[in-house]
Amino acid sequence: MIFYIFCISIFSFFNHLLALDCPNVGLQNIGNTCFMNATLQCLFKTQPLYEYLTKINETNYSHSIVNKDEQVIQAIISLFKKVSSTTKSYITPRSFQAALLESSAGYALIAGNQEDASEFLQPLLGVLADNPNETRKQKEAYSAFGQEIRSNIARLFNIELLDERHMKCSHSSQKTTTESFLFLPTPMPTILEKATKTKAAVMKIIPLENLLQIYTQEEIVSKERTKEQLPCEQCHIATGCTIEGHPHCSSPLQDGTKQLKLNILSPILTIALK
Repeated sequence: MIFYIFCISIFSFFNHLLALDCPNVGLQNIGNTCFMNATLQCLFKTQPLYEYLTKINETNYSHSIVNKDEQVIQAIISLFKKVSSTTKSYITPRSFQAALLESSAGYALIAGNQEDASEFLQPLLGVLADNPNETRKQKEAYSAFGQEIRSNIARLFNIELLDERHMKCSHSSQKTTTESFLFLPTPMPTILEKATKTKAAVMKIIPLENLLQIYTQEEIVSKERTKEQLPCEQCHIATGCTIEGHPHCSSPLQDGTKQLKLNILSPILTIALK
C-alpha cells in the first residue's frame, strides 16, 4: 500500500490543520471501497480544495456537462457539498462511484474488486485537473465551465520540476519539466529498526523535509559507477552534423551529475511513499 501525505499549505501546515472547516462525516463501504473512501477523506480535509469545490454553483454547472469525465467533476462537487451540509454521521458515495466507473478513470475503480489508493488517486486527479501536456483538442472536449474548474484545481496540485544536469565535458543543461506532476513519488525510507536480542523493534519518525531531500539529492551518473551516462547535446552540435539520428554523429555520452529541483510548488503538496 502506498500512503499519501497531503501537506495542506506548505507554508502553514499546522495552522490549516487547526482551522479545517470540513465536518467529520464517514463514508459507507460499498464493496471493498476502503481505498476510495480513505483517499476521499484526505481530499475532504485538503482545505483549499474543499473550499473551492463547495463554493461552485452545482446547478449552473450541471447544464454545461458535455462528457462522462465532467460527470465525475459534478459528482465530486455534489459529494463535497453533501459532506458540508449533512447532519448524518456518514453518507454513501454511490453516485460518485457510478460516475467514476463510466469515465476515463473507471479502470481505477473496478466494482467489487480490492484496489490500491495509488491506483485510484492518480487517475482521479487526472480527470479533475488539467494537464499542461494536453492538446487543445483534449481541453476543448470539456465545456468552458469544466475547463475553468480543471484549470483551477490544477493550480492547487500541479508542481513544476527543474531537471538540472552537469556533464564532465564542462557543458551543462537545464530543462524545466512541463509534464503535470500531481504528486512526488519519494522513496520509502526504512522506518523500522529490526529487533535484536536485547532490543525490541521500534518505529522511527521520518521528517517530511528528509523525504524531500532524498527526492532532490544530486545523483552521480558514470559508466563505471551506474553503468549509464548522460548524452550531451552541445557536444553533438559541435560535430557539425545537422542530421538528426545520424549513426556516425550520435550525441557523445558523458559522465556527470543530475538533480531534480522543485521549481514551482503548488499550494497542496502531495507525496507518495513507494
